[in-house]
Amino acid sequence: MDNRQLSTRSRTPRPQWLGTGTYWLWCCLLLLPATPLLADDGWQKVLEQDGISIFLRPVTDSPIKEFKGVIRIKSSLDSLAGVMHDNQACPEWVHQCQDPALLETLSFSERYVYQVNDFPFPAANRDIIMHALIEQDPSEGSMTIRLNAAPSYCDDRDNSHCQTIANPQNVHIARSNGHYLLQKLENGWVNVTWQQHIEPGGALPNWMINSMLVDIPFNTLKKLRQLVTNPKYQEAKLDYDSNGIAIGFKVKNW
Repeated sequence: MDNRQLSTRSRTPRPQWLGTGTYWLWCCLLLLPATPLLADDGWQKVLEQDGISIFLRPVTDSPIKEFKGVIRIKSSLDSLAGVMHDNQACPEWVHQCQDPALLETLSFSERYVYQVNDFPFPAANRDIIMHALIEQDPSEGSMTIRLNAAPSYCDDRDNSHCQTIANPQNVHIARSNGHYLLQKLENGWVNVTWQQHIEPGGALPNWMINSMLVDIPFNTLKKLRQLVTNPKYQEAKLDYDSNGIAIGFKVKNW
């Protein structure tokens, strides 16, 4: 047996179910570098750390991406709702939040709130008025807190809050929409998802804004997990109506 015959026999045979063209295409695909896979809805996971997953996806009519952060927290839904209801606690857990204000309460499920986002020098700080609306699904044990920018809120109001908001030192955010989704899990866990698209406006380049979109949800959810352990939130109890819809707090220590 010559060397040529030995080489031929030792070659790995091509599977019979593959045609010649398909076989070589399959080999080429195996040689392609690994890349992050996009889900059907466009989300790409960009970080998995400390029990927190961060995703980004493009927005059709915007150069700024949308972010989504997901975390499981050992807590009651009541306690997490308490943190989010305590508007003055915003700087303790929401990334870059300062000077929060409650502008108007229409009901337990609907409020208008204000906050300043502390941007690093030399960029100007941003501020935003948000319409916060709570939606609930008792059958699923879930609560959704929608947060959408309401830039025209002060157009027909002349109170002290609106006079402060008119401060020209800040860049007013006109476009932002998203939500927090709280979902009860087994054994005293809650799955928390924060999904938001924000256009901070001003002269910041889009690539710089997009580079910040991982830190915002990661730091926020990490601090939320820490803050909810505070006894004043651990003791929080929601008050429910006959349909299982939360209408306020029976126990509230903030």
